Amino acid sequence: MNIQEKFIKITNEANRLKEIRKVNVKAIADRLGIERTSAYALLKGELTRKNGNRNFSDAVINKLYSQLIEKAAPIDITSFQFLNGLASGCQANGLMAVVTGKAGVGKSTTLKYVCNSRENAYYILCNHLDSTEDFISKIHGALGLKEVIARGKKKRKLMIEAIIDFTYRQESIPLLILDDIHHLGTAVYQDLKVLFDGTENMLGILLIGTPVLEETSKNGQAMI
Repeated sequence: MNIQEKFIKITNEANRLKEIRKVNVKAIADRLGIERTSAYALLKGELTRKNGNRNFSDAVINKLYSQLIEKAAPIDITSFQFLNGLASGCQANGLMAVVTGKAGVGKSTTLKYVCNSRENAYYILCNHLDSTEDFISKIHGALGLKEVIARGKKKRKLMIEAIIDFTYRQESIPLLILDDIHHLGTAVYQDLKVLFDGTENMLGILLIGTPVLEETSKNGQAMI
């Protein structure tokens, strides 16, 4: 679905709220975290102004679509723009970045839609039950790579090599968004460093976690 189609759905839903639930423009603006003038433009279906400039960026439209159409938890628009910009920077320049924030603030919701709105981006959710092999397998599988028949360190090594080879075969830089990575242990970060070093700025990686990840890094347990 393109941005124009998403905007039409958002406009229809906003007008439905206004008419059926009898909410005013200010209430809609407050709920969506946008200015009242923007809410008026949304209700009128005005994506583009008369001078040709847009009333809403792609990032804002994706955020509104998440809130109104897919009923995801809302997130502050400033946070959305920050995360979207950081993801763009990581992918454009083949960089690695770490973002931490309290649970429930909307990091995962935002980054799923950031991932869905760009080419060659992959969202991977980590789990506290994941082993080091599970972690690399999730990345390997998300890229659609052929299953590796091996065990232990050899399997991890072969999967990392396959991911590096995949990266170099891409016309654009891939982006990995690794969510809830604070659940995982030191060995995961060591494998991640091997992967990142091996791709030589041809792979963007965004690590997402709670403040536990920040504390781990400060203590020297997750140096990448």
